Amino acid sequence: MPLHPLLRRSLRISAVEGVVAEVVGACATGGVLTAWSIYLGLGPVLLGLLGALPFAAQLLQLPAAMLSRRAGPRRTALAAVAVSRQTMLPLAILPFLRFSPFVKEIVLLCCAGASAILGVVANSSWTRWMAELVPRPLHRRYFARRNVLCAVSSVAGSFAAGVALDGGVNAAAAGAVLTALALTASAAGLCTVLLLRLQHEPAPDAETSAPTLQEALAPLRTDVARRALAFEVAWGTATGLAAAFYPLHIFGELRAGFARMAAFGSGVAALRTFAAPVWASLLKRAGPRRIVVACAVGLTLSPALWMFAGWGFLWMLALDAALCGVLMAGYGVMVGALPVGGRLGAPGRAYFLAAVASAGGLATGLASTCGAAIAHFLTTRAGLVVAMHLLFLLGAIGRILAAVLGLRMVEDAAS
Repeated sequence: MPLHPLLRRSLRISAVEGVVAEVVGACATGGVLTAWSIYLGLGPVLLGLLGALPFAAQLLQLPAAMLSRRAGPRRTALAAVAVSRQTMLPLAILPFLRFSPFVKEIVLLCCAGASAILGVVANSSWTRWMAELVPRPLHRRYFARRNVLCAVSSVAGSFAAGVALDGGVNAAAAGAVLTALALTASAAGLCTVLLLRLQHEPAPDAETSAPTLQEALAPLRTDVARRALAFEVAWGTATGLAAAFYPLHIFGELRAGFARMAAFGSGVAALRTFAAPVWASLLKRAGPRRIVVACAVGLTLSPALWMFAGWGFLWMLALDAALCGVLMAGYGVMVGALPVGGRLGAPGRAYFLAAVASAGGLATGLASTCGAAIAHFLTTRAGLVVAMHLLFLLGAIGRILAAVLGLRMVEDAAS
């Protein structure tokens, strides 16, 4: 289909912005955040809190969706992105300040928390902006290509950051590397804001009035939605118990280094991107029940692989990365296809998905905090390794129980 030159320009710039945005994530989240926690010597409790922040911030999904609809997605996205991608900049001077360890730990938690909260607002508003900017017939093809470019950038950026972190052989060198990564993330974040400003604002859709809270919550009153929320809470609780300790397990017990940690995380993200279209086609032929069973069984194996992985068995982590990337994509496709939305149509579905993300994020965050408390209690008595393995085991049991709720959810959706 013929495109207006202004729209064509915006789409090209958006693809470039996505590539640069992955550099921000590679230098400020994931393995780099784990490196900061190790550098500052966070204990199990604070480590659990740090891991819980990105998930707990998902509680703001529904308010963020309503804010974007009321204030305008482009304006909201520009403001949120501009601030969120600079929140880690104060960490650049942290290694050179003579603050007490406790103060430095609080600064890290505050920066990570602000980044997580504003990131939710930025992602929600950006998604709505792009949905209006990209013509509907081009959605699948354009975002498929953009996602591939972003996945490649994420893998390359995360691996480069991991290699740099592995080169920090002592505290001074590690501090210098972390400072350089924080500055790189800040510079890349500034570039993304400039690129976003070059993208035009599309004409608003026909439905410009902001919904009331009662209207936004209307899609949640169906049996399908309530069971989806229950499943998401159960699944978030199961996966959140040990969420903060997987990176520590890679770096500490397995001594695999930050490069391998980055390869694991970026591999999961890349496989999830590539697998989503395949699951979407399988959903039409196999149905949601088979997808839930396949994903639940496969993802239940994940904690077991972590429990038995050792230095000579790191291939288990590669297998787990493949399992998680592919099966998490199937889970996301299945939830997104549930028959919800109510009379609000597409906006109603958006509010439902925001509520699901909020419920799952809150459950994961609380579970991560509880997992940190359990780890702190057991570490003083049996050691951190025993504590982590117990959390992995509890997570596997919780996933099995959550899968039962998932089956009830799709049965209700089919009826």
